[in-house]
Amino acid sequence: MTRSTLIQRNRTGAAGTPILVGLVLLLLVGGLAVWGFLRFGSGEAMGASAVSSPEWEEVKRQDIHVNVVSEGELVAKHQVDVVSIIENRDDPTIESVIEEGVMVKAGDWLYTLSAPAIEADYEELQSQVQQQESDVVEAQRNLEIEKDSAASAEAQARLTLELAELEHRRWEEGTVPQRERELQLALEKAERELEQAQREVVFSQELYDQGHLSQSELETDQIRLIEAENGLQTAQLDLQVYNEFEKVKEEKERLSDIEQAEAELNRTIRKNENQMELLLARVSNEENQLTQLRARLQRAQRYIDAIEMEAPADGLVIYGSTVASNGWERRNPIRQGARIWGGRRVILLTDTSQMIANLRVHEAYISQVKVGQQVNIEITARPGVVMPAVVVEKKNSANQDGGGNPNVSEYLVLAELPEGIDNDLRPGMKCKGSIQIRVIPDVVAVSIQAVHTLGDTHFVYVPAGPGKVRRQVVQLGGASDTHVEIISGLNPGDRVLLRNPRPGEVQDAPSGTGPEDAEEPAEPAAA
Repeated sequence: MTRSTLIQRNRTGAAGTPILVGLVLLLLVGGLAVWGFLRFGSGEAMGASAVSSPEWEEVKRQDIHVNVVSEGELVAKHQVDVVSIIENRDDPTIESVIEEGVMVKAGDWLYTLSAPAIEADYEELQSQVQQQESDVVEAQRNLEIEKDSAASAEAQARLTLELAELEHRRWEEGTVPQRERELQLALEKAERELEQAQREVVFSQELYDQGHLSQSELETDQIRLIEAENGLQTAQLDLQVYNEFEKVKEEKERLSDIEQAEAELNRTIRKNENQMELLLARVSNEENQLTQLRARLQRAQRYIDAIEMEAPADGLVIYGSTVASNGWERRNPIRQGARIWGGRRVILLTDTSQMIANLRVHEAYISQVKVGQQVNIEITARPGVVMPAVVVEKKNSANQDGGGNPNVSEYLVLAELPEGIDNDLRPGMKCKGSIQIRVIPDVVAVSIQAVHTLGDTHFVYVPAGPGKVRRQVVQLGGASDTHVEIISGLNPGDRVLLRNPRPGEVQDAPSGTGPEDAEEPAEPAAA
């Protein structure tokens, strides 16, 4: 109730008691004044109290930092991948593996595989090498024995030569044209299959965009297109390989047969000369086979050595499935009995002294993110702890994830934390990053919670005497998630209320425009 209302009621009250009512009114007003002075003092005293009160904020000139907030996870800046090199139709399985999260030194045991097929292949190759070594010795012995042997009859040699020439002619006039037609037909077929697959993908994409086709059906047609492209490349490669290598090789083989037949004929004339060449060729062939078998045995030996793996470097043990991007691999974690195929990352040895936050930034903000921008990182497992970081890389390709929305793309931004900031951080930890994309320098600004909105009007509450506040209309500029720029309506040194006014605290508030009618909090202006 205002003072004017009390006076009006006094005037229209009982006429017989005007003096008494006046005294009561005087005492009431005086008591309120004393209470207000004791609580707030003068307007200046109220302002002084507001400076130190958490309910009040002094308007200042300051920089406003505009940020983009995104989520992600930590990875180690330096890490060593321990990848299985074993490629076999029967993939080995893990027999035993070191516990995840253990720190190891170079040379420490990591895991042992169960690979009976690899061991059996190794034993078989050992036997083959031993047998081939015997064959080489035999060929060399025969060469020495046959040095003095008699040559074949000249007629037999001529017949051999004629047969070799016939075989070359049959190959040149029959086999080659037939093979070329087959390869050309396969190429034409692959080209038509590719054209058909391209048309089907375009049609399927239209059906998918219209909602008449599922994602998996569209992907099936896309896979067919990939297969058709691969089929065309294979057909082209087959034709190229045949023309450039196989045909040349076959021709050389047949010409070689002719040359050997001619040599056989000359051997009859020159006695044992040609026989010596044949035996030398046999020895060379046996030695080549032995070389190939030894190479295979050497590779098998590497597989055997890879059955029991030691750490190639110091680091923290993280299973490859823990940080795998492939969903199937994550659903088949590294553990006893897990299949380990060739090229699968079994373990990461990570250096946790320096970490990188892989942040997924929405496509709407990625253009504002630049290398070198400052980032505040908050680890989900460490609420309230903020760590500094710097943007070191921005990926150009989008991740079609968007939180389950196929129409939203996110881009990967790498933010590097200082070395040694926290050695207890681990790869895979969830985090949130606030990337400072720009600064609005040296502007009049207040905390965003001080600004209220009513319709199209923005205002704040400022002191208005003892126990009272009044509205001050302001014009807003740029904003961050914590502060907003004040273009007009406030000056540095002014004080604004950070909370909603209490009932009766707003000075001369029009009916229907009390604090309960304001839309709280204000919507900040576009940054």
